[in-house]
Amino acid sequence: MTHSNAAHSAFAQRYASAYIDSVPAKEYDNASQEIEVFLSLIEESQELTEIITNPLFSKESKGAVFTELAKKANMSKGLVTFIQTILNNNRLSSLTAILQAVLIRLDALQGIVEAKIETAYPLNKTQSTSLEKEIGKITGGKARISVEVKPELIGGMVITIGSKRIDGSIKRRLELLEQDLRASANENFKQAKTA
Repeated sequence: MTHSNAAHSAFAQRYASAYIDSVPAKEYDNASQEIEVFLSLIEESQELTEIITNPLFSKESKGAVFTELAKKANMSKGLVTFIQTILNNNRLSSLTAILQAVLIRLDALQGIVEAKIETAYPLNKTQSTSLEKEIGKITGGKARISVEVKPELIGGMVITIGSKRIDGSIKRRLELLEQDLRASANENFKQAKTA
């Protein structure tokens, strides 16, 4: 899952710190999984997104929806309490950013790096798992990958980890070849002109 820039905002970070302080270190992985499931529910439901972001819904009706959702999703008491605090503080419109901030902090505490993979073709489960393991070896921790299919790459892949980008796509190789050919043609033209 990719994280929005809002997840890095100061208030989202404050809420994330408060939540993480309430979670025992041995429960970090479970907390991450629970939040990822909850975020995917929000992303998949336009009605839920509307309830979260629309100020016309009262705090009470939003609370009732989340109470029902918490029961159906079997959410932990800690996460339910955290979301109720966000609701009571009138920050529900920022819930996604806050939960993404929690995930970022939990990943950092667990030594997990997020890698964005762009490929020309979809990866199967074996390829994804293998890629996660290799990136984990390179970074010295665990890796979580998100894959985006971009047919314009023609083949190969582009891997982005933090600010580092590794472009092994055929598109990039063709661009480099084109640059080399142009430079060579320019050099040949200059040599022919001076001869």
